[in-house]
Amino acid sequence: MAGNQVNNPVALPPYTSLVDVQKIRNPCVSNLADFLHEPPQNLHCRIRLLEFNQGGAAPTPTNVDQVNLAAVLTAAKPATLLGRLFLIEDLTSNVVETFGSIINIDPLFFASHLDTPSQDINRQAPDKATLPSRLKNKDYVNIHYHRTIVFNCQMPDEYLKLRRDINIHRKVAVLTPIKKRRIGLAQHCVSIYRTTRTSGDWIALILTDPEISNRYKSPNGILSYASELFAGGYEDFLPPRPLPPTGPLEPQRSNLLDDLLYYFAVGGYPFPNGNPTLLAFARCPLQIVAREWVNYVAVMSHSVKQYEYDSKDFKDYKNIEVNLKELQRWRRRAMASEQKIRAATSFLRYSRSLEAKPDRAQWDPHLEDWAYVGNDLRTCGRTLDHMVSVSQILDARRSVDETKATTKLTTLALLFFPLSLFASIFSMADRFSPGKGLFWVYFVVAVPVCLVLYVLVRPPQWVKVKWKESRLRKPWQKIKDRWNYPISDWRPPA
Repeated sequence: MAGNQVNNPVALPPYTSLVDVQKIRNPCVSNLADFLHEPPQNLHCRIRLLEFNQGGAAPTPTNVDQVNLAAVLTAAKPATLLGRLFLIEDLTSNVVETFGSIINIDPLFFASHLDTPSQDINRQAPDKATLPSRLKNKDYVNIHYHRTIVFNCQMPDEYLKLRRDINIHRKVAVLTPIKKRRIGLAQHCVSIYRTTRTSGDWIALILTDPEISNRYKSPNGILSYASELFAGGYEDFLPPRPLPPTGPLEPQRSNLLDDLLYYFAVGGYPFPNGNPTLLAFARCPLQIVAREWVNYVAVMSHSVKQYEYDSKDFKDYKNIEVNLKELQRWRRRAMASEQKIRAATSFLRYSRSLEAKPDRAQWDPHLEDWAYVGNDLRTCGRTLDHMVSVSQILDARRSVDETKATTKLTTLALLFFPLSLFASIFSMADRFSPGKGLFWVYFVVAVPVCLVLYVLVRPPQWVKVKWKESRLRKPWQKIKDRWNYPISDWRPPA
């Protein structure tokens, strides 16, 4: 019976269904819903597991396959286990589904890590749509930043927008040439989650982005651009070690996951006890990201300096529109970057207040570092505002100069018109031609007409004053007033 047939909908995984319901209440998680409904990604996702047991022995990182991830999370808790730390690089929808459904993670955590708002005006990025009160007392934090890279290949001179060829959509803005170098700003995010399970052990996640490769997505397809880190990457924050050192000399700086493992192995795990807080897990990421912001501010400073103007530039208006557009882009970036730094500083300050009083002093240097970066960014932002104002003044002066040039051309046209008119009239008779006896008549007629026409169009100032004081102006003023008489005030005669 065809009339009684019912099309059974495809059953969705539990966490995907939860996100679909959640996006009705919080539209900002729509990007996560789209991410979960996309076809499974084929790109590699790395997962490293660190298990902390009683006794304080340093854990050994182990690889976890996506297929076995659910079994690891649901396995029985060993008696000596204190907690597990998962470091995940290049998030996939399968990993989100597994962690979200088993641990019951707030969808806003993953949505804020993705942070891929559509160009549709009806969508907002989670960090812009969420108020600070919503994020307080939460068990996660999302720290957004940019990595600065230098391209070592031939590229178009104009401003470019690319996307990284990874599972998560990350934009790369390629700036206009700075000192003949092409510098890119690559979006990055590190997200930390921490919770205590019913079995008594804790579990923590650190989501990172993969290293920057040479493959980029564009409207024209996949492009290949070789690049390297700007200024060699961020500065190491560990104290100098005696030689010969034990272990690796320095962090690779290619990807955050390996750098975190390096700092955990060399600098020790920043967990003072068996029950670390969210802030303890965020210590190393915050230190690394603060130094990435230092490189970002350096690139911003170099870019703004090349748009400085001196006195000779006020006579040369070349490239003003291009410079003004680039400065306005930087102003928007500065506003967005200041918001990201303010969010990280707010998290650090609030989490510090939750620590025990004897432990709060250890976080003061980190607050000082982030305050320093924020002040540098605001200083560059103020310089940027001044440069935008100077560019706008130059643009206004260019308009004035163009008006003056147009006026001069108009004056030349007024002088040329009577001369050409009388030249064409006198050319009808041969006796007025150049070299003939009546050629002088042309000048006697044309020159006075040119002078009269010029005075009528561009009268001297004293003529304007006399005209205003003249009685002849009054009849013309009456005609003008009658012509401009408002129709709404008109009344028929009685």
